Amino acid sequence: MFLCPKHDTGQGLGAPTLNNLTKYQVIKGLRKGDKIPYEKMVYDMSLGLGFAPPKEIRRSLEEALRLGLITRVGEDQVQLQVDPPKPLEKPPKRKRVEKGEAKTIARRVEVHIMGLTDKKRFERGSSIPGEEITSFTIEENKVKAMIRGYPASLDLVNKRIEHKGCIDWQRQKKSGKLCKHLVKLLIELAKHGRGDWVLRVDKTWDYT
Repeated sequence: MFLCPKHDTGQGLGAPTLNNLTKYQVIKGLRKGDKIPYEKMVYDMSLGLGFAPPKEIRRSLEEALRLGLITRVGEDQVQLQVDPPKPLEKPPKRKRVEKGEAKTIARRVEVHIMGLTDKKRFERGSSIPGEEITSFTIEENKVKAMIRGYPASLDLVNKRIEHKGCIDWQRQKKSGKLCKHLVKLLIELAKHGRGDWVLRVDKTWDYT
């Protein structure tokens, strides 16, 4: 039987839902009006194509139902209500250059962060799931975050990093090595378009 459990959709799933749905249609060659068993769609989008874990896919499909992107058909099927996007035109050469520049900047940021910690802590920080960052706020010259329940902040003006509650940080801050939580903070900061901020951090900063 087709069942779509209730979830809190207050975090704005509309864009990710549409993106996953359109990618699925393009890959599978599906169009508006086509019918698919609900559980097959969950399997294809999660385990088959690796978009997200099954639980997240089910939540996205619930949002798709709410938005009218798909509709229920019988007890175990859904019907697509949108066509996939038309193929994009070949991007201009300028776009390819920008993409290359973005990769260069991303690599510079990664190398810079690795220079502020060690390989083990960098790998652990990189592997922290995004959902374990429960808050992330960027102000004019400051960023504040809550990572795995530990508060962390970066102050550009005063050149200060504050991090409370982490035993590893209390041990390592005198040596200037960032803990995994602060590694994740800098990685997320770069993802939010503040790679230049990350590159300004060095071991002369005030670590508290």
